Amino acid sequence: MRYKIFLFVISLGLTFPAFSQKEERQQLRNGNKLYEKEQFTESEIAYRKALEANTQSAKAAYNLGNALYKQEKFKEALEQYQTVANTEKNKSVLSKTWHNVGNIMMNEKDYGKAVDAYKRSLINNPTDNETRYNLAVAQKMLVNQQQDQDQDKDKDKDKKEDKKEDQKQDQQPQQDKQDKKEDQQQQQEQQNPNMDKEKAQQILDALSEDEKKTQSKVQEEEAKAKRERNKPEKDW
Repeated sequence: MRYKIFLFVISLGLTFPAFSQKEERQQLRNGNKLYEKEQFTESEIAYRKALEANTQSAKAAYNLGNALYKQEKFKEALEQYQTVANTEKNKSVLSKTWHNVGNIMMNEKDYGKAVDAYKRSLINNPTDNETRYNLAVAQKMLVNQQQDQDQDKDKDKDKKEDKKEDQKQDQQPQQDKQDKKEDQQQQQEQQNPNMDKEKAQQILDALSEDEKKTQSKVQEEEAKAKRERNKPEKDW
């Protein structure tokens, strides 16, 4: 019994991978036919089935990435390409994969990452003129993007300085108004030189009047005290 079970397990182990490989190849062929007919949604389904049959299939992952790319599902396509880039060793496949990654980055206007991807593609295939051309375009777009960003920073800086200047100008009329008021007061004082003398005399007169009242009150208090001293003491 043990022998038969052992053989049965071995038999299953041999037949299952063979079935998976057959399913993978069949779905890849179906996907390619649909892809050539530009039926990208249907080809996506076929490539996913191929991946279900063999999750390690770099070819299925790469072709799935292409089908997703054609449908402008760039984020999903990028995930498939990155999977291939991390697992595949074939330089030709790596070159095409990084080329497609560069194309996605260009579409996203992430020119820095596009430049990096195209360089990786050329490392694996230095003779690919299309990638070389795309690299040159990406580098030019990156320079332009950096220049635009610098100009935007300068514009923001100018706007902040203009705003500060406007605030300063808004405050200036108030200061001018205060200065004008002080100038008018000085002019009035210059036009009426006797004004201070008149005010001073009024103050002196008021003080003199207060002093007279105080002296009169003191005299009255002294006279009252004198009368009190002249009274006899009260008896018990």
